[in-house]
Formats: sequence, structure tokens, C-alpha cells
Amino acid sequence: MTERTEYERRLEQERDRRSILFENNPDPVVRVRFDEDDEPIIREVNPAFEAVFGFAAEEVVGSTVAEKLVPEDVHDDFDRFRRQAASGDRVDATAPRQTASGIREFLFNVIHFDAGQAESGVADAYVWYTDVTERKRRERMVRSLHESTEAVQTAETTQAVYEATTDAIRDVLDLTAPTCWRATEDGSELTPVVRSGSERGLTAGLDRSGVIEPGSVPYDAYQDEALRVIEPDTGPSEEQSAETVLIPLDGHGLVAAATPGPDQIDAVTLDAARILARHATTALDRVQQAQERRESERRFRLIAEHIDEIVYLTTADFSEMLYINPVYEEIYGRPVEEIYEEPTSFINIAHPDDRARYEADIQRLIDDVAAGEPQDTYEGQYRIDRDGETRWVTVTRFPITNERGDVDRVVGRVEDITERKRREREYEQIFNGVTDSITVHDPETTELVDVNETFCDMLGYDREEILEMGVTGFSPADQGYTMDRAKEFVETVLDADGPRQTEWAVETSEGAPLARCERDEYRT
Repeated sequence: MTERTEYERRLEQERDRRSILFENNPDPVVRVRFDEDDEPIIREVNPAFEAVFGFAAEEVVGSTVAEKLVPEDVHDDFDRFRRQAASGDRVDATAPRQTASGIREFLFNVIHFDAGQAESGVADAYVWYTDVTERKRRERMVRSLHESTEAVQTAETTQAVYEATTDAIRDVLDLTAPTCWRATEDGSELTPVVRSGSERGLTAGLDRSGVIEPGSVPYDAYQDEALRVIEPDTGPSEEQSAETVLIPLDGHGLVAAATPGPDQIDAVTLDAARILARHATTALDRVQQAQERRESERRFRLIAEHIDEIVYLTTADFSEMLYINPVYEEIYGRPVEEIYEEPTSFINIAHPDDRARYEADIQRLIDDVAAGEPQDTYEGQYRIDRDGETRWVTVTRFPITNERGDVDRVVGRVEDITERKRREREYEQIFNGVTDSITVHDPETTELVDVNETFCDMLGYDREEILEMGVTGFSPADQGYTMDRAKEFVETVLDADGPRQTEWAVETSEGAPLARCERDEYRT
């Protein structure tokens, strides 16, 4: 290969690289030469430069970068970048630059290359521009939007959320006539809650003073939950010369606003509108949940303060007592202020023999919740000491999940069962103290559910054995004493107004002759 051929090959490769880097680059590229005063002179621009900056090559070539492309108010920054680039350093920065249509923001990189001018004291470089105007505008708008939506996020009523949303549309999105409609409970129509007053009217038949009904364009946008831009109507009215954006609020309602003039709503504004809609929807969800929670608590308190049982609401770890009704003072004999100060102070009132179990049951609930494995209910019976008297209570605890599915509350119900316990003891004393044999049956199934000690002594079996045997186990079926006969007699007793008497035969455990006994049965 001759030297000339090698030279031509390298030259062709250089042209290919230049074509890729410069002429066919989709981003604007400017070739500059630094003169003896380190001033960058525009030597060449690529087609993308002419398209983006809007200047023809002959308008800028031969001029300094500062003269043609740098806005007056950023010359100090430009000088700093210029000195840095002239010294041979790579420069990566973002700065505003003048274009034929106005000032836009660019990310630019200065890339040096050898143009064979080293001996003459000058150097060449490519300045590669990327238009980031829309990206920067989007970033600024999103930042401003997040700052301005603090009022949206802290609003305590739905009306306040709607008002803060329309303020953000006007102040940040730079749209006019922002108007909000709230959906009725069944979603059948939208009623206005924030109106834009004397500002420019909305297009596409939107009546900001009236109700939006099914079949209209705004209602379709609300129902589809899709942001929609409506072109201006064709008509003589100046108020119909703007585009309108419809912003649904995820089932809560709809927001509409218009451009301040004939300009179209751009992608940046639409992105910001979607972000605002998410903020507003989140705030409306929060307010609605808070309202539902307050209403639930109101009903809870109304019920709790009119029953004779203790009802309380505490955090899942029992670190804070959120509510307890006044019945606590009647049953536990302690002021409610005490349990608000120390939520687990009720454990100290438990009988010494039950206190450890009472505390362990509470801790088990707390541990289950922490492990993410809570039961539906937790129950327990305990004795408490009140004013020197031992009383019985039954406690039922219900873990409550929040909207995220996490247990963060526990509702408790405490019933004083002292009188019930007393009646049970009296019943047991009578049941087992009489000389007559007594059996107790389930009225629906006729199954044996209890027998007294006298009946056990008569048959020679203990209570558990008799209950396991059932009626058929100790009744001679061959003599007609069957389960069907027993059921028939129980039904007769249930239908009667008073007791009924019959004769029944049983067989003892020792195989003694059949003993016959008279049965007096009562409905209880």
C-alpha cells in the first residue's frame, strides 16, 4: 500500500467519523476555534444547529459565541466556561443560550480535537448542545408543584382540597378558569364546588355554574378516569378560543381549566396536571378516610356510652388508651383518668391468682400483631379485686386493621359476669344436691348434655361415661326405649305450657335388672 493510498484511507475514515459526530448528529454541534485571546469563534455548525437554534450557518459563522449565542445576563458564567475550555479542559455544563425563537436551556459539552493548529497558537473544539429546556421546565414545574401542594396535603376538608387544587392549577400550571366538581355519592352527576368567577369561560359546553350529567364530554372524562384535552369551539365568542383540560380525580370528581390564550396545552403542563391530580386524589382519600373514621368513632362512642359493658379502643401495643367508656369506673372501681395515663393499669386490679395470666394474654396479642399473625378475637375470664370484693369479668379483644391492612388498633369489650357466676354456682349446688336424678338434653337434637350426681350414682357410671354413652347407651331399646321415642317426648315437652311426666327404663352398669323411673320433664 502506497503512502498516498494510506493517506486517502485515513482521510476517508476521518470523514466518516466527522459525518457521524458532526453532520448527522441529531443534536446541535458547533465547531469553534479559540484565537490568541481565547475567544471561541464559530467556524461551522451542523444542520441540527440550524434547526434547533433557528439560525442559518451564514448568520453565525465568523462571529464569537458570546456575540451570537450568549444572553447578556449570563456573560460572567460564559467567561468562566470560556477560560476553562481554552485551557484544554473538558467542559460539561448547563446554561441558557439565545435562539431565534428566544432563550432556551442547553446542556453543552466542549470536546477538543487536533486541527493541526498547535504551532500557530490556536485550538479547535466541538461544542455539543442538548436542548433541555422542556426537561428543565418540567423539573421546575414539578418542584413548584410539590411546594404548592402542601396546602392540598394538609387540607382537613374536601372543600379545602378542591380550593387548594384550583390554586395550584392557576399558580403553577398557569391555566385559567380552574373549576372543580364533586361527584355525588352514587356518581350519577357532578356538582360544582369551586367556581372560577369572572375568569375566562370554559369551552366544549362546560357550564361552570351548573351540574355535569352523564352523556357529556366532562362526565365521560370523569367516568373514564382519563385526562382529556378539548379543542376550542369554533365560534365568534372570544371565551371559546382556548383549549380546556379535564382532570379526573379518581372517582372523587373533576377539575377543568383553560389556557390563558390560543396556545395549546403542552406535554409538560399535562404531566404536571397528572401529578397534581395524584396529589389531590391522595388528599381526598385521606380526608374521606378521616371523616369516615370520625363518624365511626362518633357512633362507637354513642353506643359505648349507653351500654353496661366496658368498651375501649387502644393502640395495638397497648401503649395508648384512645377511648374507654365511663362504665370502667363502675366495674373496676377506678377512675378512667388512671387508665388514660397508664393503659395497662387494669392488670394491677386483677386477682393475684389471675394477674399473671391476664398480663400474658395481653402480651400474646401484642406479640401476634407484631409478628403479623393476629387472631380474629382474644378471650379470657379473670377475677378482679374491687373495694375488697372479688368479681368476675369476661374480656374479648378484637384486633382492627387500617386501610393498609395493618393492625393498629384493638377494640376491647369487658363484661361483669359476677352475677352469672353466682347463679352458676347456685345451679350446680341445686343440681348436684337434690336426691332426684336429673338429665339435661339439647332441645334440638335431644342429645344428652348434662347429668347430676344422683343419676350417676343410680347407673353406676361417672358423668363423662354417661355423656359419651348417650340416651341409647343406657336405655333398653328392645323394650321400646329408643332415641326416636326420647325425641318425641322432648318435642311434646317443648310444645307444652307445663311439665310432662313419663316412665323410662334404664340399665345399670352392673347388669342389674332394668330399673324403671318416672320422668318429670320441664322446658327451660
